[in-house]
Amino acid sequence: MQIEQVDGSTPATNASAQRLKHYNKVLSDQLAELKAEVARVETGFRIDYGLEAGCGMSPTKLIGSIEQTAKHLRAGLAMHQRDMRMLADKAAMKRWLKREQ
Repeated sequence: MQIEQVDGSTPATNASAQRLKHYNKVLSDQLAELKAEVARVETGFRIDYGLEAGCGMSPTKLIGSIEQTAKHLRAGLAMHQRDMRMLADKAAMKRWLKREQ
């Protein structure tokens, strides 16, 4: 609207039908560009955070996904901490190596 020098304070009744049609076209084009930009940003976000494409995004779904990821990470961390404790204990490490053979 700034490029088109539209004065937002001027009532629409002062504009001709053709001018209003032109403004609507400009706004429609801007809306299409913004929708495309939102789609590009959303795609990048999904790729960056490993989210599935095609399913709707909402704060509730994202929070659920984050909580699930955090749960998996905590479980993996607990497993690695257990392994580190076992490796620090020479007797336990020897028993584990015998079982693995």
